[in-house]
Amino acid sequence: MGKRKAKNTSESSQKRRSPRFLEKQEATELKGRKPRVHQSTESKSAFEPKTPPEVQRSTEDKVNTSSASEPPVSPEIQTSMKAKIDASSASEPTVSANVEESTEVQQHEVPVDEHGLPELPEERRPGKSIVWTRPRSLSYRGEWNEGCTKNLFHDFSRRVSTWVNKYCYRRAKLRDRLSAGDLQLILDSLGNFCLDKDWKSIEARLDELGYNNFWYFLPGTVLMKHLFEDVISNPFVYVEGSQEGTDSQSSMDPPAFGKELWGLWKRLIKVDPIRASDWRRTTTQLLNQVHPEHTRDYRVAHQTGKAQELLANRLATSMLKECQALQVVLKKMTDSNQVTNRYEGLVDIYRSAIDISIYLGTIETEFEFELDVRRCGPFLHRKTRVRKRGCSDEIQPDEWPIPILLHFPLVSSRHLITSDVMDTLQQRREHFEYDHRDDGEEELRKQLDKEIPQVEEGDTILDSAISFADIVYSKDGPQACSCGGRFVCQGGCKGDIDGDDDDDDDDENSDSNSKVDD
Repeated sequence: MGKRKAKNTSESSQKRRSPRFLEKQEATELKGRKPRVHQSTESKSAFEPKTPPEVQRSTEDKVNTSSASEPPVSPEIQTSMKAKIDASSASEPTVSANVEESTEVQQHEVPVDEHGLPELPEERRPGKSIVWTRPRSLSYRGEWNEGCTKNLFHDFSRRVSTWVNKYCYRRAKLRDRLSAGDLQLILDSLGNFCLDKDWKSIEARLDELGYNNFWYFLPGTVLMKHLFEDVISNPFVYVEGSQEGTDSQSSMDPPAFGKELWGLWKRLIKVDPIRASDWRRTTTQLLNQVHPEHTRDYRVAHQTGKAQELLANRLATSMLKECQALQVVLKKMTDSNQVTNRYEGLVDIYRSAIDISIYLGTIETEFEFELDVRRCGPFLHRKTRVRKRGCSDEIQPDEWPIPILLHFPLVSSRHLITSDVMDTLQQRREHFEYDHRDDGEEELRKQLDKEIPQVEEGDTILDSAISFADIVYSKDGPQACSCGGRFVCQGGCKGDIDGDDDDDDDDENSDSNSKVDD
């Protein structure tokens, strides 16, 4: 019956299938064929190939070997288990390695059309698996584009804030619960997000507003640090090596091969920034190309999505189980549904971080993340800053507001100055001079250099990619908005946080002292 059904397959469908696939199909149909149903890509069976017979037959030996370390099992159960293993081994047809390799595409079980070709995947939405979805930078026409940078970061920030407000102790309740050792554990984990590790020294440098903001941001900073340092800033974070050893690797770390690619990209930027940017963009696009009209082999993108989804789940699990700094700020929960929702919410946060990483990796613009609290004060007050060729930005904490705690880092777009860019900037300077011709010459020159700095070919211009950063400042030194800063101005960094200090655990609408909406 199964073979007769195979002969009725449409001619166009058979042309698209290799002879090796038909051989595999005939072998599997000996067992009978079930009606074809599109399974969810979130199902485990959609990810994993069937276990080869030789592996199944070896299961009995593994069970017997591991039984010495497991609790005693009754003879009846052991006999039953052995019988099931033997039955399972006997029921699987023998398939050659070549045939099994040729049918890898079928094991993915992605949605296909009547010709057996993959359907166009939808753009990934919050709460859904990454597997077989389209990145935000890939249009439904299969074109790579950019233009949603701010929206991605704003949505991500709100998602993290909502999760922290719901599942972590906040401000007054957090201060009451944390012991001196717990607080020290958190401070030690923050790295460059908070350089001072002595609470008494930190407290002495905070005014009343800064004190409240410090405790408001503290729980989320533990999570933000990991998200930015290990996921968002690395466009290759999800790339796994074929023979990667993970025995000595912490489960809180992304794949080692992805880190190596990230380091290679950083080195190539120093050699040739333009070609290195092309390499980063092309590599990331090829790994994530899931548009059927633009690729003949969608298995690469499906495997990439699978790796991204597994990474999101693994990192969320590791943060909840292994990150001691996060554990001491989490609310105690006994309800299984709440525990499940907390985990699923964190998984989706990591999915969003991966979304941003892919988006930033597939578009033309390069980005920089200020993940050192010492570098945020000077940069807050420069809408556009210039990095001279062959130089790096200086750290100048004494001349600017002094940040103490970095919660949401500054994100800057980076543009290399070429001859074409030089011509464009020169035209902008001329237009600016004409529009402000009635201003005094000295004032005009100061404003011109601030808005459109004078540059040379080979320099780098950095602009604000997103218009907010969450930072707690010291009461000492210049105040955050005293000179009209562009990253967080309009009084946003001096605003009060809404809500009573003792009743903030249920307040999901609290805002920061430095966050400004567009």
